[in-house]
Amino acid sequence: MNKTILITGASSGIGKATELLLYEKGWNVVATMRNPDAGADRTLVKRKKRCY
Repeated sequence: MNKTILITGASSGIGKATELLLYEKGWNVVATMRNPDAGADRTLVKRKKRCY
């Protein structure tokens, strides 16, 4: 069973680093941020890898 985590503030800093680390380890990551454009580069990669 995959683990799922919700990360707030994922556009930079600790939130971004945590999001990337856990995603690479196979977690299901739900990431929120105030400025979605800041995370647009990571969104495309993740959607290609697993679509819902």
